Amino acid sequence: MCEIEKYKAKVREILSSYGGTIEDISIPVLQFDLKFINSILESNFPPNRLENCLLVNRIVDVFKRMKLSCELLFTEYFEGESYQLYSLLKGSDYNGETDYEEYEQLKRQSIDQYVSNCDLEMFKKLIDVCNNIPDLDGQTSGETVDGLEIAFNAISLKKDCYIDAIKYYIEKDTPNNLHPNPLTGILFSLVSDSEVYQIISTGEYSQKNAWLYAYYHELPPKLITKDHLHGLYNFLRDTSDRNITSSSMRDVDFLEKYNIIDEQALIKGSKIILDKMEYSPFIVHIYFGLLFNNYHNTTVGRRIKVPTDCNSTAN
Repeated sequence: MCEIEKYKAKVREILSSYGGTIEDISIPVLQFDLKFINSILESNFPPNRLENCLLVNRIVDVFKRMKLSCELLFTEYFEGESYQLYSLLKGSDYNGETDYEEYEQLKRQSIDQYVSNCDLEMFKKLIDVCNNIPDLDGQTSGETVDGLEIAFNAISLKKDCYIDAIKYYIEKDTPNNLHPNPLTGILFSLVSDSEVYQIISTGEYSQKNAWLYAYYHELPPKLITKDHLHGLYNFLRDTSDRNITSSSMRDVDFLEKYNIIDEQALIKGSKIILDKMEYSPFIVHIYFGLLFNNYHNTTVGRRIKVPTDCNSTAN
């Protein structure tokens, strides 16, 4: 079946879901299946592709849960560079035997050590690994996202390397979709605001709207000019966000810093966002949702000063 591509994909699905709920009575079945699973993997899912290594790792975990060791059968899958870098970003499985903060610290130290000794080409391999990872479950995806964020923070100590790494990350369509705000904030500390904008706005990529939002959100107040304010309004009016159906929360609080140019910037910006209700209630929600979140800034209502000449219907 694996010789036919469409059936090979189905075999992969079966192997990926292998195991499920297993009882002790099933152990002889597992032992019987193992030699055939091994044969299928060796013949059709070679270790030179990361997705195959992750498939094997998932299967090995099934046997581990039942106290059946089979790692030695699949050593080749776990020795390749791509899998090693994936393991670095993901970190070891948390077993609860140590304090979680200590576990996170060890992961951070491992990534920091790798990055401290790497050049741009080595760092690109971390991005490539994330770019080659197939769809993962929520927990594993979160662990690799966290790992890549740690790596970017570490490489920010090398200015040119960080800038080129961000460019490469965007070129690869932002694998793992890291939250762009902190990454953009670091860019502002390294290069001019015009250079930051050029890096973010050049080319087309799926998360471009989110990165442009990050630009205006993270722009230091001392740098804001009339041109920035006009650019912000144009960005908010743009409808490139109409197809966004999942995203981290945004906020309207940041509009207040543009009040230094126009005292009604918060009001005008909010009204532009509200007009998006015509095509995307979702986008309006991610901008305004935090206003109704008790864990966000509970003093926002007291900080907002509505100009006296503002129409009372501008809510």
